[in-house]
Amino acid sequence: MTVNKTVKETKKPESREEVLDRLYRLVGLRKVKEEITWISEYVEFVQMRQQNGFNDSLPFMHMLFTGHPGTGKNTIAGIIGSLLCSYGILTHGKVKHYHRRDLVQDGYAAEEQLVRQAIADSVGGILFIDQAGDLFNPGNPADRGILALNILMNILSVEKPEVIVILTDDAGEIENMQNGLPDLKQLFPRQLCFEDYTPEELIQITRVKLEARQYSFTPEAEEKFFKLLKTICAAQGADFENARFIDEQIDAVAMRMAKRLMANKAGGYKREDMMLIDATDIVMVEETTPGKSFEKLKAMIGEEQLKQSIINHLNYVYFIRERQKQGFEDALPPLHMIFTGNQGTGKTTVAQMIGEIYHSIGILTSSVVLVQNGNNLSAETGIPPEQAAGMVLDAAEGGILYINDASILTKTRTGLAFFQALLSLISPERFDSTLIILADYPDEIENMLQISPGLKTFFAYQFNFKDYTPGELLQIAVTRLDEKKYTLHPAAKEMMEQLIGQVYAVRDKHFGNALLIDKLVDTVIRNMSARIMKIRTERELTRKEIATIMVADIPQDILKAPKFYKDAFDEKAITEALSDLDKMVGQTKIKQQVRNFVELARHYNQQGVKLNTKMSLQWCFTGNSGMGKGTVARIIARIY
Repeated sequence: MTVNKTVKETKKPESREEVLDRLYRLVGLRKVKEEITWISEYVEFVQMRQQNGFNDSLPFMHMLFTGHPGTGKNTIAGIIGSLLCSYGILTHGKVKHYHRRDLVQDGYAAEEQLVRQAIADSVGGILFIDQAGDLFNPGNPADRGILALNILMNILSVEKPEVIVILTDDAGEIENMQNGLPDLKQLFPRQLCFEDYTPEELIQITRVKLEARQYSFTPEAEEKFFKLLKTICAAQGADFENARFIDEQIDAVAMRMAKRLMANKAGGYKREDMMLIDATDIVMVEETTPGKSFEKLKAMIGEEQLKQSIINHLNYVYFIRERQKQGFEDALPPLHMIFTGNQGTGKTTVAQMIGEIYHSIGILTSSVVLVQNGNNLSAETGIPPEQAAGMVLDAAEGGILYINDASILTKTRTGLAFFQALLSLISPERFDSTLIILADYPDEIENMLQISPGLKTFFAYQFNFKDYTPGELLQIAVTRLDEKKYTLHPAAKEMMEQLIGQVYAVRDKHFGNALLIDKLVDTVIRNMSARIMKIRTERELTRKEIATIMVADIPQDILKAPKFYKDAFDEKAITEALSDLDKMVGQTKIKQQVRNFVELARHYNQQGVKLNTKMSLQWCFTGNSGMGKGTVARIIARIY
């Protein structure tokens, strides 16, 4: 008897050379390709040392992916899985996709079970968590997403399962997670930044996709489609889906092509007719204009002269841009700026508007404003200044790098070295791809320019933000309350006007301006809630009562609490404390945690938010005697 045996052929795993060749043939993603090449070389180096008797071990290989949708993150995850499989680090390298809903289920408090199941299902390959920022919600202490993240991190750190975890989201969400979860950077040391595709790269991707679907452009159609891509790229926001946009457009083009051909079925068509996309099959979109952002700028409360000078500058840039579109050879001058003004005068808000406007007219490829603090950039990190400056510029590439407290850069050896390296990377003759804005108090900027008069060559535009007048501050308060659906009783409005006038009369450069108003509004609403809830115990409340602020809600003793309106950090004292921290031998991780804490405090302070409303201020020290716990505690006390 003959037995027929069916032999199932197994696909032979790719070699690392084949995997890397597949990577290099992808369109765009230059920085991602460089990073993966470095990872490949490092893994090979460590394995070579292991084979020669050295005790080397690979660090954590988990990764963070940042970038907009459709930039190739899923494709790259698969390539990384295949690459690590070729090195024997993973057994199969397949990618399993997860979202928040897979790790956190409402009404089902078993996050550890869900996380462990996800890891078990992904063993030997990649556990890919898309939109990972959905798991991190520090504003809601009851949210279990953070619990799931901590469970995942603990398992990865202690049990070290055979799995590579990739967390992906936009850059802002990932940065928030890194700031709120200090151990994240240790477990996920590699961050791959997926940049948006350029129009040139998108047209290459289009050609590949059309060939796969057996379509092709006429020359006129390709020219028109490329113009469409340039228009879309100039206007793209955070929700632009890059390569996915191409798929949508090809589907739409195919439908219009079908309608065109089927309108004349009697004529008969050749094979080429059914493949060739005509220019009439492509519909252009309306180009974006900076109108909305201009209107937002004009609507800002504040000095008309400043707004007009900014608008005149933006109109000039817009004019040059229009001439370039019409074929004139105008070159944009350096557009880097200096903003001077006290706290809360709208500098960051205007920077964001400028980012939106420049992005809408195609000068910037991104509307993102990366805010950095001069004190943080002056910190001694051990990274060469040229590399540090390059890293910061890369992070802000295509958008705006906004440096607050910029004068600090010229006051320390490390800061000055960083600043000089930054200037060496930008051109004093023309505009590069990233706009830099230096911001600080007027007197600090004046001293900075006196010390380094050559800065005016790089930063030709200076805008001065004056303190708001008492009337403007009252208007801001009324607007803030109106946005929250509250109204001021006439007597309460009069009391608030008097209060603002009293504080304004004794103001200094740490006055706070709009930040003061935000705190005042919050205090008024809290006072109102306490008053209203007492009434509620006695009777039913009317709609008008819970929406009207009364005199009793206005904090009349504000002048007795100067910290209420003088909330500036003592940067000199903080710098001295951190300098003493740096003098300690070792404890690198502790030092970085303290610096991260200070930077987080600065971030919330710029938003007018008290740090203790966002996170606990308690610290827990563990370690043997003589490890410096007391010294660090004293330094933290000085910082507090």
